[in-house]
Amino acid sequence: MRKSPQQPRVSAPRYAHGESSPCPEISSELLLNSPTVAIRDVYCRGTCRDRSAEEHGRVTSLVFTYRGTYVRHVGQNQSVAEANQVLFFNAAESYRVSHPLSGGDASLSLVAHPALLSEIAPPSLLDSRSEAIFRPHRLRIDAKRCENWDEQLVVGREERRASIRR
Repeated sequence: MRKSPQQPRVSAPRYAHGESSPCPEISSELLLNSPTVAIRDVYCRGTCRDRSAEEHGRVTSLVFTYRGTYVRHVGQNQSVAEANQVLFFNAAESYRVSHPLSGGDASLSLVAHPALLSEIAPPSLLDSRSEAIFRPHRLRIDAKRCENWDEQLVVGREERRASIRR
């Protein structure tokens, strides 16, 4: 994707959820901040067992937990963040977090420009009302699904091109 002059730089959120956390037990390190993608390594000590105060994401983030476990609560939906899951933190979505196990957690948080997200994400995962809002709260990561990813991207691009021509 070529950067156009009017395209804003991706805002690198301070924490995994796209917001500055009121919780002092969270720390993060900016690994990459480019015009299209921002990536942070986020660590939480995980001392809060109960649901946290309500938080709101400013931007859509894809969060890949690589150590530990936590649970994200969105309304009545609960998603377990662990090494074989990617969680979708959607912009303007309210959520709470709890830690059922001690030991904390560590995640990579990826924020991509909305135009890039809509280009690379399979249309079946995106909300039809917004180009950068994911319908599922999480997805399981497995080798079989990754093998089909390239095929899904090609089909997704063809579907988008066909809808633009209409």
